[in-house]
Amino acid sequence: MAKVIHRLTRETIDRIAAGEVLQRPSNAVKELLENSMDAGATSINISAKDGGLKFLQIRDNGSGIRKEDLPIVCERFTTSKLQAFSDLESIETFGFRGEALASITHVAHLSITTMTENAKCAWKAFYKDGKLVNQDGSSPGKPIPSAGLQGTTITIEDLFFNTGRKKMMKNTREEYVKIVQVVTSYSLHYSGVSFSLRQKNNARSELQTATGATVLDNIRNLFGPKVARELVEVEHTWNLTGSKSDLDCLPGDVPDNTTPTNSSKACTLTGYMSKPSYHARKQHFILFINHRLVDCRPLKIAIDRMFSEYLPKACHPFIYLDLRLPANIVDVNVHPTKSEVRFLGQDSIIEEISQAILKLLQGTNTSRNFYTQSLLTDVDLKKPRSKKKASDSDRPEGTAPPKPVAPHLKVRTDSKTQRLTSFFSPVQSNPNISSPSPSPSPSPTSGGAQKRLRTGEPAHVHEINLDDEEHEEHEHEHGHGHGHVHDHDQEPHSGEPPAKRAKTTSANPYVVIPTRSTPLLTSISQLYEDEEDNEHRKIADIFRDCTYVGGFDGVKVLVQHQTELFILDFARLSPALFYQEALLSFAEFNAIKFDTPAPSLALLTHVLRDPQHATILGQSDPEAKAKELLDSLLVHRTLLHEYCELEFDEYGALCTIPQIVANYVPALEDLAIFLLRLATQVDFSNEKPCLKMICRHLAWFYRLDSSHRNSKVVEEGVDPKETEQWKLQHILLPFACKRFRPPQSIAKDGSVVRVASLEKLYKVFERC
Repeated sequence: MAKVIHRLTRETIDRIAAGEVLQRPSNAVKELLENSMDAGATSINISAKDGGLKFLQIRDNGSGIRKEDLPIVCERFTTSKLQAFSDLESIETFGFRGEALASITHVAHLSITTMTENAKCAWKAFYKDGKLVNQDGSSPGKPIPSAGLQGTTITIEDLFFNTGRKKMMKNTREEYVKIVQVVTSYSLHYSGVSFSLRQKNNARSELQTATGATVLDNIRNLFGPKVARELVEVEHTWNLTGSKSDLDCLPGDVPDNTTPTNSSKACTLTGYMSKPSYHARKQHFILFINHRLVDCRPLKIAIDRMFSEYLPKACHPFIYLDLRLPANIVDVNVHPTKSEVRFLGQDSIIEEISQAILKLLQGTNTSRNFYTQSLLTDVDLKKPRSKKKASDSDRPEGTAPPKPVAPHLKVRTDSKTQRLTSFFSPVQSNPNISSPSPSPSPSPTSGGAQKRLRTGEPAHVHEINLDDEEHEEHEHEHGHGHGHVHDHDQEPHSGEPPAKRAKTTSANPYVVIPTRSTPLLTSISQLYEDEEDNEHRKIADIFRDCTYVGGFDGVKVLVQHQTELFILDFARLSPALFYQEALLSFAEFNAIKFDTPAPSLALLTHVLRDPQHATILGQSDPEAKAKELLDSLLVHRTLLHEYCELEFDEYGALCTIPQIVANYVPALEDLAIFLLRLATQVDFSNEKPCLKMICRHLAWFYRLDSSHRNSKVVEEGVDPKETEQWKLQHILLPFACKRFRPPQSIAKDGSVVRVASLEKLYKVFERC
C-alpha cells in the first residue's frame, strides 16, 4: 500500500531549517560575528556558558537595529543586504539570506537589545519561533525601552533545548574550544577590531585583542611569540585570465551559445605562513576568501602536499591566508552555514597559489639554525669523579631518607661558575683608527655606607661620608645597598676627613649630596599601592630567585630561574622599575649636582627647533616659546626642588637632578626632552596626577635605551665597570631582584621571554 504524502507543519519545517544552519554553538557565534562586522562594529565581546549551550551573548558597538525593524528582524528571509537574486553576483556583505536569527529563535530563547546613533534610549525585544513576543512568551509583543549603548547585544539561552541535538553535545569543553577557534580566526583577519571572549561569570577574558593591532600582533598574542618569530609574509598578485567557456559555471548560471570572450580578473593573496624550521602536531589552517572564513579542501590538500617535503611526518605548518577574488566569480550560496564557497577557475587559482607558496618555501629553506654546546673551559676532564655516596649512617636519627628528585626537575645552578662573557675575547683596539671621545656619562659607585663618585679634571670631587648606621638603615629601606657591588679601587680608611679622601678618574661633572628627610605624601602612597595591586606574581618570583647567566645587546640579560632560562629586556622593564623606585624615594632622593649648571633655556630652545615638536611650538619663535616653558617650570621650582631634587638657580639653569638608584646616572642626551615633558605634560594644579606624571617622566629619563648606550664588547684596556653591561649586571639587575614589582603588562610585551625549559628539553630528547 502506498504511503500518504502530506505537508509538513510550519514548526517542523522551521526546526529542520534551523538544524541545517545551526549545527553547533560555534555556528551561531560565526553568524552573529558576521552580523556585527556588517554593522561596522569595532569592538565585539563574546561570553559563553557550558560551551554556548546554556548561555551565549555577543555585544558590539555597531550601527544597531532600528526600532521599526525589530518586529520582523527574526523572521526568515528578512535582510538589509540583498534585494534581488542578481545581487549575489556582487555580494560583499557576510549575510544575505536572513536565516541566522530566525533559525536561532526556533531552537533557543533569544533577546535583542539595540540602540542606533542619536537614539534617546535602547530597545529590548524577545523572540520565539521568529515572532516578536513579550518577556513572558505571550504574543503579540512589542519592544520595551531599556538602558544601553550604541550597538547591539544578542543573548541566546538554552540552545537546542527543544531538539535531541543537545543530548549529543555532552562535552561542553569541546564546544567552547570550537567557539575559541572561530573567534581566533576572525580576530586575525579583522586585526583592527577588538575581540574579547570569556566564560560567563569569569571577569578574565580568555581571548583579547586590541583595537588597531596588526595581524602579526594578534598572532603573537593568540599563538605565542614562538609562532610569530617563524612566520614569513605571503603577498602575491596575479590576473585570472581565460574565456568563460574554459571556466566552470556558477550554480544557477544559464549556459549560452555566445562566442567566449577573454576576460582579466585581478586576484590577490596575502597572509602569513610558517617557515620550514617550524612545525607543530596541531594544524592551524585559516583561510578567508573575500573576507569569509571558509574551508577549501582542494587548496588545503595542495598546501599540505608541498609542506610534507619539508616537515617531519605527522607535523603541520601554520597557515593564514586572505584570498581576494572578484565578487562575480565567487558563489557564496552553496552551503547552509556558508562555510564553503565555489569560484570560477578553481584549479588554475589553486595552482597559482601553490606556486607562490612553493617559491616562498624554497627561498626560506636556504639556511637552518643549529644550536650546539661549547666545551666548558674550566672543567678538568682528567680528574676522576668521586664515587662516594652519602650513606644512611650520615643521616640524623629520626629523619626519613630524602625522596629522589626526577632528573628533569633538578635545579642546577651555581652562581660561582663562569658566565657567557667568559667565552668572549676582548676587541683589539686599532691604533690607526681614532675613536671619538666618549660623552660624559655620569656613573657613581658605592661601597658600604659611603657615597663615592668619580669626576675628572678640572672638576673638584667631594666624597661625602654619611653616618654609618643612618646610611645603612637608609640603604636597607630603599634598596640602594643591594647588589653586592665592590669597588676594587677604593682606598682603605685613613682616618682623614671624607673631603680629603677624594678620588679623580673619568670625566663626570657632578657631586652626590646627601638626602633630606621629608614625610611621604598620601598620594604617593596610593600610587605605590596601585603598583602593588598590579603586580604579576609569577614574574615577580622570577626576579626574586634568579641567577645571572650573561648579557647581550647592552640592555638584555639571560637569567636562570629554577629549571628555566629567561631573557629580561631592561629596555622595556626599566621605565616601570624606575617609576616604582621614584615613588618609594619621592622627597628623599639623593641629588646629583653638576659642577656647571645645565643651561635650561638653551636646551629647550634647541629641542623646540626639532620638527617633531612643531605642534608644541606652533607659530611661536623657539626662543620665546622656550622662555615661556621655562617660566612655567620656575613657578613650581620649590616643589621640584623639595620633592624631586630638580634645583634651578636664579638664571633658570638646572643645578641638580635626582638619583633614583645608587651608582646609576641617566643618559644626559635626553635632558632637554625631559625638561620639555615636565613643562608641557604635567598638570601642576592637581596633586595626584601631577606627582604621578613627574615620576613617570623621571622614569622615562632614567630608562635604559640601547640607542644611546654603549653595548659593544669591551675593548682592551677599558675598565669593565665603565660599561653599561657591567652596570646592568652588578647594579640594575640586583636592584630589580630585590625591589621590582613587575606589572601585569610586561607578561605580553616581550619584557620577559622564556627561551628554554629543562622539563621540555627532556621531553624532546625522550622522543629522539
